[in-house]
Amino acid sequence: MDNSKKIIGLSPMASYTDSAFRQLVKYFCPDVKLVTELISADWLNYTSKKTAEMINHEVNEKPLAVQLFWKHPEFFESAAKIAEKMWAAEIDINMWCPAKKVIHSWHWSALILKPELAFEIVRRTKAAVKIPVSVKTRLAWNRSDMTQDEVNKWLLKFCKWLQDAWASHLVIHWRTVKQWYSWFADWEPIYYIKKHLDIPVYWNWDIKTPEDALKKVKDLDWIFVWRATVWDPWLCRRISQAFKWEKIDDLPNWEKRKETLLIHMKLNVETKWEKKWILEMRKHFALYVKWLKNAKELRNLLVRVEKMEEVEPILEMWIESEKPWNSANYFEEK
Repeated sequence: MDNSKKIIGLSPMASYTDSAFRQLVKYFCPDVKLVTELISADWLNYTSKKTAEMINHEVNEKPLAVQLFWKHPEFFESAAKIAEKMWAAEIDINMWCPAKKVIHSWHWSALILKPELAFEIVRRTKAAVKIPVSVKTRLAWNRSDMTQDEVNKWLLKFCKWLQDAWASHLVIHWRTVKQWYSWFADWEPIYYIKKHLDIPVYWNWDIKTPEDALKKVKDLDWIFVWRATVWDPWLCRRISQAFKWEKIDDLPNWEKRKETLLIHMKLNVETKWEKKWILEMRKHFALYVKWLKNAKELRNLLVRVEKMEEVEPILEMWIESEKPWNSANYFEEK
């Protein structure tokens, strides 16, 4: 199967896939597709400072999709127009997130239970803008009393609603809403609907290695990569190489990881005020050094830094004293 034209996307993650992280991933994989963090259509209509920061982006992130959620079609219409004026390349409607405090108000994946409303949201959003409108959703609400055939048929019916509402493509997460973020991976319904829809279908989640991507992509159009990128920002590049039958880069040694950490930090400094970038980078520091010998001690040093200039000397000192990196153990603790 020819995978050379398949595209890899960086799936949005709240508090992780900000502008700095998106730029970092695109730096290593120029053909990756990027999406903003989750943005409320309501917030965007009122242009809060936090929301404006979430939608701001750099030229090297383009083309950038803006991910929206809410439950009122008219809010999606106006928010999509705002995003289009801010140079969004696509509107991505979130119908997959299972957070209980929001689905109780009929946002996000609760729209699975209201296909007529889901249809109207997509239809009115697409009618309001010229750019593509995509939808991210799940297999079903709950499959505990459903056979595999019933899951397939339900998902196909819902996705045909979205297709008829002019969705440009669909991104499918392989769990039901009730399965939350755990349970087994059920890929078959996604392959099933791909055969019965006229629009592209993308896989989301559960990709940790290029081998995973090659195994799971099959006849799907795209792959979206999620959590694995926060400890492996080179993953999209390595998957792209695998799809193009190029030599796949080795897992990074400590020097490469240190270099990437410093680039990431610099991008954070450029896109945020000083106190905020320090807070934002702390969780990333922990991930960059997780597999080093005595990582706890190094992490404790890094999370106390208050200036960018303090980071590199700490890393250099650690390299000289520990010689800690062992790439063979890279995935063992996951």
